[in-house]
Amino acid sequence: MKKFLFIVLLINFSCSENEIPINESTSGMYFPAIDSDLWETTSVEELNWNSEALVNLYGFLQLNYTRAFIVLKDRKIVLENYWGANIQNTAAT
Repeated sequence: MKKFLFIVLLINFSCSENEIPINESTSGMYFPAIDSDLWETTSVEELNWNSEALVNLYGFLQLNYTRAFIVLKDRKIVLENYWGANIQNTAAT
């Protein structure tokens, strides 16, 4: 019971509706606009990464029961992949 109460309190105090927004220019962080869920992207080819290795990488991740995989580079999505039923655009359980 104490663990449950601790977790509830931790969640309650860590989620605040009046958080101060982060200034992108000073933090170096990027997030899409509040009214959008579109992130900037770039490709493996644009970064001169080995695109042929992706087949092996995705195979390894799937064999090890990975549900979601994302790689960000310079604030842009390079790779994004999901495995399993009903995971993309849902709350994974």
